[in-house]
Amino acid sequence: MSLLEFDTLARKVLLAVELVDPATGQRIYDGIKVAAADAAGGPLPEPILNASGRFVWRQPNMVATVTVWPARLRIEPRHELPYATREIPLPPPATNPAVAHDGTSATLPRNRLISVVLWPTAAYPFENVTAVRGVLREAGDGSEPVENAVVQLATFVSDAWRPIGQGLEPPATALASITDRKGQFGVVLPDPPSPLRSQPAPPALVRVRLQVTRRVGDDVQVRWTSDAVGELPVAGIPRGRILTPAQPIRWDRLTDQ
Repeated sequence: MSLLEFDTLARKVLLAVELVDPATGQRIYDGIKVAAADAAGGPLPEPILNASGRFVWRQPNMVATVTVWPARLRIEPRHELPYATREIPLPPPATNPAVAHDGTSATLPRNRLISVVLWPTAAYPFENVTAVRGVLREAGDGSEPVENAVVQLATFVSDAWRPIGQGLEPPATALASITDRKGQFGVVLPDPPSPLRSQPAPPALVRVRLQVTRRVGDDVQVRWTSDAVGELPVAGIPRGRILTPAQPIRWDRLTDQ
């Protein structure tokens, strides 16, 4: 029996959240505050940290027939950690998550575990991964940095770029970064699974483009780097290397196509 299943049966666990490092895949819990809010924005009780390093919310009423499922999560690392603060909407479960007095529930234990990928800052010590570290500005030299933009690395797979624009609040497991007040960001690309012996090794160069999502007035806009401008090498970037463009990325030169 896993720790999560034990918690579900013995402690009436409503929800468990695990935080995952974007590059190593390790579970992270030290120095990070995790808070939840209901649909009206009201704060829910603080979680406890269990023995497996997950943040756990217990059902407040042990004999409840209905319960409050968190509508939003806020992940807030200490400032010295190389992770950014992010907020995540949680869709309601497909079934009633309340745990009955006998420990039964319509919501299975695996549907109570939420994995959240932490977002790296520009200070993240990338090593042996494919990543881009850079600065985003409105225009040329002397222009204002772009703050609070969500930056992702999109790859060309099966004749299409993926991921497609995921908005300002991508899914919990999305790999992304958010620009700081200086416009700085650091974003990593997931490594492909190890090929079987009968399969060819992944190419040494991986074709990528930066996907930037930001709020402009009342609009949410998505733009990408383009081969025409050449912010990133057209042929691709070396797999397993960290690329730092020599010049800031300019928002006014990004394309919306």
